Amino acid sequence: MVHMSTETTRWDGSEYLDNPESMALQISDAIGEGDPALMALVLGDAAKAIGMTFISRQTGLDRAVLYKALVSDGRRESAALAEALRRLKDRLAADPSAFHQAAE
Repeated sequence: MVHMSTETTRWDGSEYLDNPESMALQISDAIGEGDPALMALVLGDAAKAIGMTFISRQTGLDRAVLYKALVSDGRRESAALAEALRRLKDRLAADPSAFHQAAE
């Protein structure tokens, strides 16, 4: 019997968020779902796609803090934010123009 191994790689959603419109759509969809873990994952992917250094400069937050909150196990800490976003979903949508500055 021949055993074949399968090579896999870790999925990185940030690789597919290559323009402001795709980022806005993903974020809006995640907000609509109301799942805190999904929202944190999508926000983390968008932050990685834009660049954590850029986000850090714009927010004044340390990159390590951003990674912890948006990329690592800090997802559970985002539950309150996720609930607020879910409640505002009918009045809140991600605007692609907000991402154009980062893309330049």
